[in-house]
Amino acid sequence: MKQNHTTKNNQKWEIGITVEKDPCDNPKLCSNDVLHAYTNLNLAFLLAPLHEIEEYTVVAECEGKPIVKSWDKVPNIIVVAGEDWHEGVVGIVASRLVNHFEKPAIVLSIKDGIAKGSARSLGNINIYKLIKDNGQFLTKFGGHKMAAGLGLEEKNINIFNKSINKSALTLTSSDFISKDEVLGILDAQDIDFELLNMLESFEPYGEANLRPKFLLKDAHIVDIKLMGSDKSHSKITLKQHPYARKTLELIAFRNVVEMPGDKKITCNYTISKNEFNSKVSLQLLLHKIY
Repeated sequence: MKQNHTTKNNQKWEIGITVEKDPCDNPKLCSNDVLHAYTNLNLAFLLAPLHEIEEYTVVAECEGKPIVKSWDKVPNIIVVAGEDWHEGVVGIVASRLVNHFEKPAIVLSIKDGIAKGSARSLGNINIYKLIKDNGQFLTKFGGHKMAAGLGLEEKNINIFNKSINKSALTLTSSDFISKDEVLGILDAQDIDFELLNMLESFEPYGEANLRPKFLLKDAHIVDIKLMGSDKSHSKITLKQHPYARKTLELIAFRNVVEMPGDKKITCNYTISKNEFNSKVSLQLLLHKIY
């Protein structure tokens, strides 16, 4: 698996062959094993400055037979295919793509002109229905809302890709939000020390006891300021509704957030305590922007 990134500084990050200007000085992220290659994919993404990525290029490689997908913007439905990929790992690869790009993914293995593969979804996106709505390009399919299997002729992969992404144009940002990821939406008036004390009563948090996350949907951004000596952190001042009296502050560490054109943000966050200069305050930490 190989992935290139071109950043604003014209640095290239190429997974599968080399990584130029690798901070870890380890250019050997090459693998002919799809599963191992995706482990390298995750590693290389940690090395790259994600907020500067302007172009994605995914090259899925198995037994030296690559197929390239280049995106100026990650599509709503990711479709990748390659010759003679092991059918036993395509579902795992699809799941990793979903986890990384936060978009549904379809991974196909091609053999003798026939493509077979697996699809994985997230949030409120019914991947089975999307596939069924484009069943005219397929020879077989089956599954359920979050996962599916499918088969089609190799010559129909491109038109199927275009068609299913056209069907996905009706999806909204909220459809991509995993319902298991957040507890719900809090009213700004309810975010106080009483709530914080209640959350702290469930500590310690960790892998087996994740810190609760809450949702902000279409919140109105008042201002964004960059913080830190290298201006690599963001402080976002916002209101739950445009005419709300109370403002909230979200801190986004290692994330340069730009003001969207509509000045709205949908994201999830955690609540924590901030102690500075003997003063204690509530701190909302941005986890993910949808």
